Amino acid sequence: MILTQRAVLLAFLNILACAVYFFFGGYVLRLNKKGRLNLSFFLVTLDYAIFSLGVAFFVVAPNIALAWGWLIVAHYSSLFIGATSLQFALTLTKKPFRYRNIVYLLIYFPALLQVVGTILGREQIYFSDGPIYTAWGWQYINIPFHAIN
Repeated sequence: MILTQRAVLLAFLNILACAVYFFFGGYVLRLNKKGRLNLSFFLVTLDYAIFSLGVAFFVVAPNIALAWGWLIVAHYSSLFIGATSLQFALTLTKKPFRYRNIVYLLIYFPALLQVVGTILGREQIYFSDGPIYTAWGWQYINIPFHAIN
């Protein structure tokens, strides 16, 4: 595959976003390492940083096998975006609630279940034909299988 300037630009922007996420997450965590709100914000930014890094390397992957690998990294990271954001929102309210640890476990349970199901092969990642190479690098079409048939 020949890398185009568009693909390199898209990868560069994603790596830049990853660096910004890591910087802000690390900065806020460094302000107070034991604060729940700071830790929750760091988890959100870490999740977005891993996602943008996965997309950056997915776009410029030299072959389809590496493209699939980086796409799966980005997919696993995207599963936790909702859970980490909800934990951050609950921590931001600062309202005390009972059974906090059980609630946090229940927040992350669906994402963990999807990761384990994908690893065991019970659940498919919903991509129609897999990644295709375009002028913007590798791209994927996110169409559920039932919509194709």
